Amino acid sequence: MLRAGVIGLMCVLCAGTAVAQSTGAPERATPTTGAAGEPIPEARYPIDVAVTLFGTHAFESDFSDIAGGVGVTRAGLEVGLRRQMDERSRLSLSIGLETSNYDFSSDTALGGGGEPWDNTVQASISAVYTRQATQQWSWFFGGGVDTSFELDANVGKSFTGGLFGGAAYAVNENLSIGGGVAVRSRLEDSGLFLPIVSLDWKFNDQWRLSNSNELNSTGAALSFSPNERLTLSLHAAYQGRAFRLDEDGPFPDGVGRDSRIPVWLQARYAFSPRAMATVAAGYVVWQEYTILDQNGNELDQQEADGTPFVAASVVLLF
Repeated sequence: MLRAGVIGLMCVLCAGTAVAQSTGAPERATPTTGAAGEPIPEARYPIDVAVTLFGTHAFESDFSDIAGGVGVTRAGLEVGLRRQMDERSRLSLSIGLETSNYDFSSDTALGGGGEPWDNTVQASISAVYTRQATQQWSWFFGGGVDTSFELDANVGKSFTGGLFGGAAYAVNENLSIGGGVAVRSRLEDSGLFLPIVSLDWKFNDQWRLSNSNELNSTGAALSFSPNERLTLSLHAAYQGRAFRLDEDGPFPDGVGRDSRIPVWLQARYAFSPRAMATVAAGYVVWQEYTILDQNGNELDQQEADGTPFVAASVVLLF
């Protein structure tokens, strides 16, 4: 599972990419210099590939102030590629595809009644270049493009994108902090220019506090690793999605928005250094659905009650 003040800050995540988003590939364990201290030839920098399959299901919840309810099921695939360009530089590429099925009840009154939308698709591609400037300082920049739409919508009107950049400082081997800025376009809305904040703090051998910046989500996690294979974690995040609606539907060429705050417990198990699986269960503590017309005018906005959800994923590294 996994916008105005704090919500506005979180929307930077929808920049079509994660800010300095990890591909999921492990840090390379081999040295980048030979025995005599000479750089290893470029051919010896292979490409790391990570393939992630995921699915989530949020059980049906009623709208707070109107009739009806909705449940959401998602499934997706992400392929991450990472190439060490030289001793100090790295290029990462991420390609993602996600489908969402919105199961509105027959009595739903959102937008005046009927099913406002059903199945949506989101496809994205992003790239991040990272440079280790000194032993402690690194910087990054990148950008991404995504398209998000209901089936039978005008895909050509569904594209958004963004650029971002920033720097990170390694206080010591267990603590890294960072910041930057991002600019982002939105469907039928003004663009965003927002700050980026990052944190990764391993405060003992088994505990870590970190935040994440991904395509549809930004949040924080407290994780505990009792051994090398198992990691248990507590997460909270803000998630936001916007998509172009069917050009022949009840809101032609409009925009649907799905915003939520989930909290969940997660267990990740590494079967090997190259294969891991994750299961999670949690609760959506807040969610909101919005409909805009093709000119960006708000037609309806309704909150829904909280609801439990489950999720699972598999990651394979090559």
